[in-house]
Amino acid sequence: MAYTIFIKYKNAEAPVLNISFSVDGSVHLIDLISRNVQNPEYDIFTADFPVKKSSSSKSVKIDKSRYYAAHRLKFSHHQSGFFQVSGEDSKKIISGIDDVTGLPKGVSVDGFNLESSTTDGGPFLTANVWGVNHLPNKKSKSSESIFFTEKEIDYQSIENRGQKPSFAFQFYHLPKSIFKEDQLKTDWFFYNYSTHFKKPLLLRLLKDSISHGYVVGVTCLKARADFKDDFGVAMMGGVGLVDHMTGTCRSITVIFPRSKIVSEEANYLSLERN
Repeated sequence: MAYTIFIKYKNAEAPVLNISFSVDGSVHLIDLISRNVQNPEYDIFTADFPVKKSSSSKSVKIDKSRYYAAHRLKFSHHQSGFFQVSGEDSKKIISGIDDVTGLPKGVSVDGFNLESSTTDGGPFLTANVWGVNHLPNKKSKSSESIFFTEKEIDYQSIENRGQKPSFAFQFYHLPKSIFKEDQLKTDWFFYNYSTHFKKPLLLRLLKDSISHGYVVGVTCLKARADFKDDFGVAMMGGVGLVDHMTGTCRSITVIFPRSKIVSEEANYLSLERN
């Protein structure tokens, strides 16, 4: 089953994300922002992100090897824990496992097993979208629509100093054991995750994940983004084991549109198939 997530805020109403589940319970996340341009280009990088306020790591350590792509991308968190950047069209983006060496191709990390482990309560996928007032209104005919309206969005906010108003989506992987039977029958769930938030998070529960032994809930928060483009999205995923020495977790970030500023220190590699 697939869900299309819409933002309906003030004068804007636009689809921004699509999340779907495979038969084995794997989760796939696609941004719908980049579909509003003909030839989208993306920046992709791996990094160690701080996951706790008490983290000894004060900054994000981005790897020098970075990647780019010019075909539409998706995140895939497989049931086994294997997490990768792949393409909507599998023939155009380097991904998967090499049949000869058994090693991953493209960009991937070892995430947590969706059936047998958890993420210590934190989000396992995130997306920050901005400029939705520049996007056309569209409807989804192939998936269930989820609307985040002003009532839900204004409920919680993330404090930061970005240049543009934005909307931060956080996807939580929760064991079914924390729910009472009547809670699984509702659309919304209040989740006490962290003292970082003033109130419990208001999660929309995605029903398709319940049959796989876990529940995925999504929340939308008011935020700000420090990007100059009129509209775009930054997605992050691949959560694995937390390094308790540094308080960090290995993750992958995809940003659309691609930055016009190329770092001289970075080694950029293409994910395009020849």
